[in-house]
Amino acid sequence: MKNRRILSLIAVVLTMSILSSYVFADGGDENDRKNDDPIEETQIDEDLNRQILEYLENLDESELDPNRNEDHYEHRSDEEIIEQWEQEEREHPCGIEELPVLDDSNPPDRDTDPTGFYSIGSDLYYTDPVTNVRYCNTTLTYEHIVFTFGSDYKVTSIAPVYAYSSNRRVKILLEAFNWIGTPYALYSNMPNEFSCGGYVAYVYLKALGVDIGIGSAVQINRIDNHTTQYFNQAVNMVPERINESDLLPGDVIYWYSPICQEGIQDCPYMYLDDPRTCGLYEGIHHSAIYIGNGQVAESAYGRGVIVGDIRDMTASGLYYYCCARYINEAVTLPYVTALQTRPAGKYKVSLEWTSNRYADGYLIYSRKNDVYAYCGMTTVKYEVSPQQPQPTQYPNQSPVVVEDLARRFVSRFTDANALSSGNGYYVFPYVTDYNGTMYPGTVSVMVTGEGICTAVTGFILVSQQGAIELQWDASEDADGYLIYGRRASGPYSFIAMWADNSYTDPLASATILNYYWVFPYYRENGIIIPGEVSVEVSGYAL
Repeated sequence: MKNRRILSLIAVVLTMSILSSYVFADGGDENDRKNDDPIEETQIDEDLNRQILEYLENLDESELDPNRNEDHYEHRSDEEIIEQWEQEEREHPCGIEELPVLDDSNPPDRDTDPTGFYSIGSDLYYTDPVTNVRYCNTTLTYEHIVFTFGSDYKVTSIAPVYAYSSNRRVKILLEAFNWIGTPYALYSNMPNEFSCGGYVAYVYLKALGVDIGIGSAVQINRIDNHTTQYFNQAVNMVPERINESDLLPGDVIYWYSPICQEGIQDCPYMYLDDPRTCGLYEGIHHSAIYIGNGQVAESAYGRGVIVGDIRDMTASGLYYYCCARYINEAVTLPYVTALQTRPAGKYKVSLEWTSNRYADGYLIYSRKNDVYAYCGMTTVKYEVSPQQPQPTQYPNQSPVVVEDLARRFVSRFTDANALSSGNGYYVFPYVTDYNGTMYPGTVSVMVTGEGICTAVTGFILVSQQGAIELQWDASEDADGYLIYGRRASGPYSFIAMWADNSYTDPLASATILNYYWVFPYYRENGIIIPGEVSVEVSGYAL
């Protein structure tokens, strides 16, 4: 039986060339910083392309589930997930009645001659660990991210190196840096304030679209009990604990209190309504996002979101607990859902499907005249600026906008080299790992499409004395138009082949309702290829 999954062929290295490095200027709101709209590209590694074509040529489509293109996932916006987090906090049976007694507002040695990345307020700086020189009026490329420094030593802009703009670890770091200086709050009021676990959760939600849970203890509890939400739905993986020596940027570090671990009723940091049923899982009290080179981004009590070295917090009663990985590099993504096509013009077919926010992009392949070929790929463009306006009040939850959800959850691609008919299409989601290696996921069921003219727009009827004038917007790809009509319940009939985008029917009836339709068309080797039909218009002559 032929293998219907592509994982075996996909352990192939695609070293995506770094086309250019660029930065984005400060300013703009969140929608300006992150654009999930896909970008169409054409480059693909030749070896990977050859192996995918070989896979398709040997694919037995009868082995594929015919319903796999149906959209059966639950799609929730970030706002809906955050609202659920807030509701869970409000309804938690153990109310937190006072803030932690741990004073983290002035940790020892944190700001004494710092090196590497470090933050002061909402600003980010970098001092070379070897030369002790602070960067200014220059750029630094770190973990596939370009930082630009001004004359005042502050980071003024931040952006991914182009070829890594879709990499998930890069997205995590970009989002983590983006909220530097945001105040701390035990109960998160995202994104105006963050608890430590709320900050980690928010970064993962905005960067990858996954829900790891709002609290540090909740996150580890989910990992240990395999209850992390949306991972099994989005990818064939679950998060896992890892060793400290295996840490990569984007992984998460957790700390715990031994006293709280031994007996939650004796935990000095919280007062609990019912210590028998509630409390901190394993005494876990703090979490931070690892950014590399022994440094983290975290939301610290009394300081807000900061960047700097991993701190020794034993003097405050917190100890290193474990590390966790939520990003599986070589994961096999499931097939895309709701895949469909529609005509997009002469020799053009538009495809769209429901996005998987864990995918870094999609590979599109075609079958035309029984020949398989690579069509192109889409990637996700990701832009951020580290500068954030500080909140002055707690804004109300903004409503979910249907149009925004549609944009976020739908990916599109246009094949500009389609045939007039007989086009078959396949879509592979893919991810790129930390080294730029591309891993395509599971193939979709083939869908077909026609490269014909789209229906005319602006189609109207104007009644005249003894006639009816039809008008419509000109179609860019059309060589002409076919006009059809009928009288009341009479038969459909051909009326005219017309070159212009208006036509007068001198035989229109003033007593019987007249109906009209227009087909744009183009000629192919002398044969007329009709396009999509317009909506009908109807009326009477005067």
